[in-house]
Amino acid sequence: MTSRPEVHSIEPEEWEAYRTIRLRALSEDPQAFGSTFERETELPVDYWQTRVANGARLPNAHPIAAKIGETWVGLSWGWIEPEEPSIAHLYQMWVAPEARGQGIARMLVDSVIDWARGQGAAKLLLEVTLGDTPARRLYERAGFVPDGEPVPLRPGGELLEQPMVLPLD
Repeated sequence: MTSRPEVHSIEPEEWEAYRTIRLRALSEDPQAFGSTFERETELPVDYWQTRVANGARLPNAHPIAAKIGETWVGLSWGWIEPEEPSIAHLYQMWVAPEARGQGIARMLVDSVIDWARGQGAAKLLLEVTLGDTPARRLYERAGFVPDGEPVPLRPGGELLEQPMVLPLD
């Protein structure tokens, strides 16, 4: 019997599993992220522990993982800058190739949307790589629309990302 996908908030003691899936995402789909595998593999253990612990305890953070059984297959992170409490952000969205097509990405997006609404945010922002057609279609199905002109994914790079917004009110 196959387990059903589940989404859960990442707990501080899960920092190693978070690090593993984050690095896998950066390695397998480098064009989807502003950061790089090379940069993040150099980060010390205490960085990962602190990042996950802060994400788990801060009300303006919503780190979540998708699992099938005990296997982590997806990741997303909601964030609200304390200086801008009406604007939420969706970062680090990724689903492992072997788990795609099961609705996991939508579960992750919906979790961040629900969290952002619960925090009183008026809108949810994200960026998606141009040409990343499945990701863009996912966001459009969730109600996101383009918000401004495409911008470079990384400083000095040629790859562009499209800012998108979802009004929450």
